[in-house]
Amino acid sequence: VIVTSIESFAIKTVSMLLSSRKYTHIFGFVFILLFPVQSMSQSWTWDSLASGTANDLNGIDFVDVTTGWAVGAGGTIIATADGGTNWNAQVSGTGSALNGVSFIDANTGWAVGQSGTIVATTDGGTNWNAQVSGTGSHLNGVIFFDANNGWAVGNGGTIIATTDGGTN
Repeated sequence: VIVTSIESFAIKTVSMLLSSRKYTHIFGFVFILLFPVQSMSQSWTWDSLASGTANDLNGIDFVDVTTGWAVGAGGTIIATADGGTNWNAQVSGTGSALNGVSFIDANTGWAVGQSGTIVATTDGGTNWNAQVSGTGSHLNGVIFFDANNGWAVGNGGTIIATTDGGTN
């Protein structure tokens, strides 16, 4: 068999493995080995965008390709509605560093940070309201899957969770 490219090799190898049930257990291993090689041959580029702040930014979340928020030092929250071309400052109501942010839609989101800080919004960030985290640990990341169920992680192995959107 003459192999003219990695893609050709991968296709021939997968075809061979799948044609015999005897070798199907090897498929996953070969796929894992070949897929990164294929992926590394692709080129990725990043564009620099002006954030409008000199503060360090620590976390970012987008709900679609145009609508997103970034959080950072000094309670910084900035939002974009055009994919990051323009960013607008929002008032977080805290001076604590914010490290992570999670939105479930264009209106509902949470940001977490220093000393257990949590702020939440239900209007896209026009208003941010403090929530009680029950911890003094720095919180570094947050994720919500709906308006009620979310988790945050932080220093010292801290994990906190809510089933009511953090309201109680």
